[in-house]
Amino acid sequence: DGGVIRPGVSGELDELREVRDGARGYIASLQARERERTGVGSLKVGFNRVFGYYLEVTRPNLDRVPDDYVRKQTLANAERFFTAELKEWEEKVSGAEEAILELETRLFAELRSAVAAEVGRLQRAARRIARIDVLSTLAEVAVRRRYVRPEVHTGFGLLIRGGRHPVVETMMPAESFIPNDIVLDRSGWMVVLTGPNMAGKSTVLRQVGLIQLLAQIGSFVPADEARIPLCDRIFTRVGASDNLARGHSTFMVEMNEAAAILSGATDRSLVLLDEIGRGTSTYDGVSIAWAMTEHLHEKVGAKTIFATHYHELTQLGDQLGGVKNMTVTVREAGEEILFLRHLESGGADRSYGIQVARLAGLPPPIIERAFELLSELGGGHAGGGGGRGPRAGRTPPPGVDRRARTARPLPRRASGDRAPRTARSGRADPPRGARPPLLAHRRGHGPERRERSRRGRMRARRIPVVAALVLLGGCVGEGAVVRPRVVGGEETVDYPIALWDAGVEGATTLRVRVTEAGTVDSIEVTETSGHAGLDSAAVAGVRTLRFEPGRLGKRPTRMWATLPVLFSRRGAPADPRGALPPASRE
Repeated sequence: DGGVIRPGVSGELDELREVRDGARGYIASLQARERERTGVGSLKVGFNRVFGYYLEVTRPNLDRVPDDYVRKQTLANAERFFTAELKEWEEKVSGAEEAILELETRLFAELRSAVAAEVGRLQRAARRIARIDVLSTLAEVAVRRRYVRPEVHTGFGLLIRGGRHPVVETMMPAESFIPNDIVLDRSGWMVVLTGPNMAGKSTVLRQVGLIQLLAQIGSFVPADEARIPLCDRIFTRVGASDNLARGHSTFMVEMNEAAAILSGATDRSLVLLDEIGRGTSTYDGVSIAWAMTEHLHEKVGAKTIFATHYHELTQLGDQLGGVKNMTVTVREAGEEILFLRHLESGGADRSYGIQVARLAGLPPPIIERAFELLSELGGGHAGGGGGRGPRAGRTPPPGVDRRARTARPLPRRASGDRAPRTARSGRADPPRGARPPLLAHRRGHGPERRERSRRGRMRARRIPVVAALVLLGGCVGEGAVVRPRVVGGEETVDYPIALWDAGVEGATTLRVRVTEAGTVDSIEVTETSGHAGLDSAAVAGVRTLRFEPGRLGKRPTRMWATLPVLFSRRGAPADPRGALPPASRE
């Protein structure tokens, strides 16, 4: 289309452009002259690619058209004409444009040939400029963002002190990004990273990968201190996507990526996994994640960070020598949560998904119903496994083969039953339909659990003391997880005298967190009685009870329990004062 050669390069080209532009200017001035000559104020000069330049006159003014106008085109409301003078100038314009296009094409071809003769020198110069551009940019960012020079070595251990995400921190106010430390070495080269939604697990994964990459290309890194080993590849399994054109679901794409990692990773690789198995059923997903963690630990040996909401995987911190648990912390303030963004050792026991759903703007009725269902289902996963694997002199947890150092869930069977043996492996097969023991604390959901709740409340009404407390969900779990239970099986709390006299009744459901020592750490009212006095009495009474702590295997661990407290006058003494302790009668 022309216009590729700037003015001043070719004198011949400049002359042709002056002719063309002069002719266009003359034609533009022709409109004013013809309006004055004909007296037609609406006359105009136009142009299109089919008919070229023309003079257009509307039908009401056709009687004023001069004799030298030659009809060129007829429209519904106008006629188009040309004159000998207009035709002459049109030929000048078109001739000049053709000559300009031909000359520019020739000049551009000559320029291209000249450049091709020097392409080697140009490429060398471009590479040097690109290298200067990259290095100067990295240096500028390192100074402005206070990066440090990493110690890059050929060993195994990775150490990052005060690590930061190089992109996320630029999008936040100054000094507001929370730095974190992480160490992957021979004593613990795999991290099972748990924590609430939105707490920052994915940020931790990505920042470790970016720091490894920046260090290996020769850049300073966003950290206070960094010792980075050379790695052969960085493998990531993050996000969610599908490939419908090939018939691959989101889960299939996820498994394809996981398969590529397992087949390509070595002990010199860095593997970053952000959720595995979430696109299928819970039991399938956690089994895949568990087996994949074992394989990376036993067969590959790659430095790995595995972010997950499967809190059951924290048990691997006690069962595999190279696995350690870490969590991103939060602080609870009533029903609200504060994200601290701090990485520390240990496992999370909640994901706070409902609180995050509230932050996202889900309607309050949905949030309230979700909390009710969560309470019925036992308050979520009970995580654990804060340890760092078997050590000398320690008895391995149930199901651990010390030689293989691989966690093998034990089959569950009723007392007195003989488990069938498999001729090929010699191990006992689990009973038909049994669930993996690492998920045993999920048992008791649905109608079966609600029926136990109703039976428990009926027992409470028959007890002579006014209010009774019964543990829901089974006091003793099967397999690897044992829930907390009240010492003595059934205990009582005080019925406030004023509310008894007023005939106030109701039921309160509490969610109690029991520590490793069997003391009550915190209490939440998950289902109110509708009366603040009854709720307060229930909370105060439960705080005085003694519990046997929950256990993972043989190790006591902090765990949640759901407890209903029923305040009912039926089946109670005519005057409760004689059945209450002195403190309640004041």
